[in-house]
Amino acid sequence: VTVKDPELAKQVYFYQNAEGTGLAPFDCWLLLRGLKTMHVRVERAQENAMQIATFLQAHPLVTHVYYAGLPDHPSKAMHDAQAYGAGVVVCFRTG
Repeated sequence: VTVKDPELAKQVYFYQNAEGTGLAPFDCWLLLRGLKTMHVRVERAQENAMQIATFLQAHPLVTHVYYAGLPDHPSKAMHDAQAYGAGVVVCFRTG
């Protein structure tokens, strides 16, 4: 961040130092490297979550599966209108 006003520069420096918003060069490189493959990792995680949810639905000891990607989820249409994928959180009940 670059500023012209010395007083504003002091304020910016304080917040960067206090909040840790200024990353070191290696941390920046790690962040960029992770962002380049994030979409692939999220897509795979969503595919795995769907497989797990489908497996759990068929399991005799599972009474209910909560996953927005399942066709019978009550809020599936609303979720699909608001998001690109079903997410990776799968919840279920047993017993």
